[in-house]
Amino acid sequence: GVYNEELIDALCAEVGKRLRVFGAAECLTFLESLARLHQGLPDELQRDDAAIVAEAAERLGATMVALSAQELIRGFRALVLLNHYDRRLVHKKLCSALELRLGQLQSA
Repeated sequence: GVYNEELIDALCAEVGKRLRVFGAAECLTFLESLARLHQGLPDELQRDDAAIVAEAAERLGATMVALSAQELIRGFRALVLLNHYDRRLVHKKLCSALELRLGQLQSA
């Protein structure tokens, strides 16, 4: 694949500017995409996107009421792949939201 550091830097900067208007779906898409990028990069090209990941994760936490159980699990997976852990987000918001949607998982 082709990786352009300047393009990804610009994309992350733009996301940072627009994050306050992102809904849950946009946050999820961004985090999943960034996680896939990180997984595909060789060690010498690994990025430090901790700041934008933390901002996007916080926004995801504020908007996650709109997500299904499967989407919540995808969001959790992206955060794990990005090595991001926020105790309040995971235990108070994500797990609580998943608990409310357990029926969606059992019927899937």
